[in-house]
Formats: sequence, structure tokens, C-alpha cells
Amino acid sequence: FSGTFIGKLTCENIVYGDEISCSARAFLCDVGYEFKLPDGSWTDEKPFEAGEYFAVGVTKNKFGMVRKTSPVSFIIEKRQLTLEIPELKWNYGDMVPYKASDIVASGLYPSDKLENIDFEIIPLLPGKVSVSIGSGMKILDKYERDVTSSYDISIGEGHGIINKRRISIKVYGAEKQYDGSPLVCEKYSLEQGSLADGHSLDVKITGVQTDVGSSENHTEIAITDMNGNDVTKYYDISLSIGKLTVTKRKIVIETGSAEKIYDGTPLVCDKYTVTSGELLNGHKIKVTVSGRQTNCGISANTADVTITDAYGKDCTENYDTTVS
Repeated sequence: FSGTFIGKLTCENIVYGDEISCSARAFLCDVGYEFKLPDGSWTDEKPFEAGEYFAVGVTKNKFGMVRKTSPVSFIIEKRQLTLEIPELKWNYGDMVPYKASDIVASGLYPSDKLENIDFEIIPLLPGKVSVSIGSGMKILDKYERDVTSSYDISIGEGHGIINKRRISIKVYGAEKQYDGSPLVCEKYSLEQGSLADGHSLDVKITGVQTDVGSSENHTEIAITDMNGNDVTKYYDISLSIGKLTVTKRKIVIETGSAEKIYDGTPLVCDKYTVTSGELLNGHKIKVTVSGRQTNCGISANTADVTITDAYGKDCTENYDTTVS
């Protein structure tokens, strides 16, 4: 009677990763188990993947007699696995920061691991973007066996935030004394931040100041990618704009002096001399002496000054005229 089974073989359904639970008793003999795999073969190794299997209890007494129970079916059910993708933020043009360790895996068997993780970002532009896991993902057990099919995988909807790429550009200004020619300055520098790989910066400086005064050194910014597409709107650009300043040209005029004994008629003197500074080529000066002295006494020999350019245009405001 050694090796005779007492009662029936029982096998419980389990979830992938749990220990197979089959139980049988035999008279004066230990019970082993064999399992029928999906391909029809039998083995004494316990199955590990999700699926439906058959098991038999096996005894072998000291006389070599082998006994087996009737086959009993059981199921290794798929393990529920939920993958959550966290919301990360990065700048436009930078490397996507997601990595496998960022995934929150709820239900993954402790000795299993995620492999071949690729993230798909749509669109890869500033704003809120959709983040998903590529179809090539695998799950390997501690023996490097692919057990992906043993999981019922649910992947949560992932989102990320791509910020505009920040750069700071300084456009320089310039200053000079009025000389009749336009004042321009095409100097600029990238003060902070950087362009994304393969991108090009085009700075078109259009500021100009000819007459006395000050104005911004107007600038147009354009950024293109390696294919020539305009991507300026994907940058957060801070511009520091310099001033173009033209100062007045200094001219000092000295009017003549005169003296006489009172005779009841106005004393005038039309003479003048430019004692400091010089006019630009082609410019003309008109000095109208207005000083008069009739009664006894002393007064300044005042004058009005008008300066015109070669075309007769009044450009007096571009000169700092001093009459003494």
C-alpha cells in the first residue's frame, strides 16, 4: 500500500508571482508533482507564467512503483499592474527628462523589473504635452525571462510641461556729437541662456538716429531650427535695448562791441566772430545782431542765430549755440 494516494489532489488558482498551491497525501510516501505545460509537455518544474495548467500528484515507493493522481486543472492569473507617469517640467530644446525610474509601478512583483522603456512626447513643443510609454516595454523576472504576458497592464494618462526656452539678449547703444550722418550700432550679445542644438539666431538691428536726440536701437529677433523653420515663438526672449544718442554740436559766437557819445540815435554793431566750434561742410550760419543802445549806458549786443544745411533745411536745433 506504500505510495497509495489518500484523497484527491487539489490545486488552487493563484496570481502570477504567488507560490503554486497543490496538495495531495499518500500512504507512507512523499508526494511530488508534475505539470502539463501549454505545449502539451509534462515537467516537474513549476510553471511561472500566467495561463491554464494541469497538475498530477506523483509517488514512487521503495519498490519503484510509480502512482499518479488524476490531472487537476488550475489557473495562474495575470497580475494587475498600474503604471503612473509623473508630471515633469523641462525647457523647450532640452533633453526629455523622463527615465524608467520615474514610473510609479503599483503591483509589480518585487523581483521583476521594467525594461526597454521609451517615452513618447506629443507634441514636443511648449505647453502641456501628452506623455506615454512606448510599445517596446518589457517586464523581466530575476532570471531575465520575459514575463510581460503575465501582467494585465494599465497605464495612466501622463502629462508633462514644456516651458519656453529663456534667453536674454543685450542690444548695445551708442552716442556721438551731431555730424549730419546716421548713428547706428549693430553690436549685441547673448547675455543669458542658450539656443537649442541646431538653432540659429538672427538679430536684425534697425535703429538709426541722425539729428540731435535719443531713440531706442530698434531690433527684430528671429530664431530658426536646423530645417529653417521659425521657432521664435517657442522662446521667452528678454531684450535689453540700448539708446542711440546724438548730442548737439557746440558753436560759440562773439558779437562785436561799439561805443559813442550820446547823440540820440541807436548804437548798433553788426560784427560777429565764430570763436569756437565749426559748422559741418555745406552748412551756413546766419547771425542777426539785435543789440541796440540809444541812451547812455551799457547793454549786451544780443543776436539771433539760424543754421541751415546744404539743402536750405533749418538745422539750428542740432547746434548748441552760445552768443557772448
